[in-house]
Amino acid sequence: MRMTLATALVLLALASPGVAEDMNSKLQDALSPSLEGLPTDTTVGVVLLDGRGDVLFSQNAELELSAASSIKSSLLLEFFAKHASELRATGRRDVRAIVEDPRHPAIVHFDQATQQEIAGQLGDASVLRLGYILIDSNDETGAEYSNKVYNAAANVAIALLGGPAGSTRAIHERDASFAGANLRRYMLADRNVTGDNTATPMMLARFFQIALGEGHAGVDPAVAQAVADVLHRGDEPSGLKHFSKTGALYTDPVTSVRSGRYERGGRVMNYAIMATQKLGSPTSGAEQYKKLSEMTRGMLEDTKRAWSAASEAP
Repeated sequence: MRMTLATALVLLALASPGVAEDMNSKLQDALSPSLEGLPTDTTVGVVLLDGRGDVLFSQNAELELSAASSIKSSLLLEFFAKHASELRATGRRDVRAIVEDPRHPAIVHFDQATQQEIAGQLGDASVLRLGYILIDSNDETGAEYSNKVYNAAANVAIALLGGPAGSTRAIHERDASFAGANLRRYMLADRNVTGDNTATPMMLARFFQIALGEGHAGVDPAVAQAVADVLHRGDEPSGLKHFSKTGALYTDPVTSVRSGRYERGGRVMNYAIMATQKLGSPTSGAEQYKKLSEMTRGMLEDTKRAWSAASEAP
């Protein structure tokens, strides 16, 4: 799927025309090779926003694509917002009622051994700990959890928000621009039974612009800070601060998503790069994902360099 850069690129409305033109040129040069030479059966959506929400770059902005785990960032915000006064409380009966019930829709699709692992590791977890685990497979102490526990933590959050439908409703009610996100299943449940979890590139980029911006998406500043802490991926030596949530799926369609936010010196770029590709064969998902992931990683690195260069221009 190819794009016409002349129609897909939207100039940044900055006070200095020179800065806008330089941003335009650098982003076009950075993204054009990747977007004009996509592999067969591959769809890519890209949205770049500045701190005010002005569009820097857009391709397939409103196309609903498989979101994989990237949708967990908006799930995290709603989960923390609902339990704002008790983020650190442990021994929650509502959590235990989910993870200790093998028939609960949040965990029924895991095998017995995994269900026992989930119950043992998440039964006493606080909302804060569940939030850390569902985003990055590590809790606030740095302890690491398996991929299945990582996804089960997200399923606990989904269940406590009213299931996939209740979670979607909460996300949509947060902000009109979040309407592009839709949860239709619990994590790791079959993608073809009740439907896949999807989002638009615009929604993912808007999430980081709104939730990590000055307005904090209408939540208490302490909750907003907790969300930012969980999504913070670290700082580079240059002072560049990075927040992100990725997504990966090996099944059909193979999916690689990178969404997040860069900050430095008052400059901000919120981004979403979503790529899906038709599964070639029942055994090729992992290898396909590796190549797709390398492509989206390269696009993000190229975009970051171009944005940084344009932002630092005098």
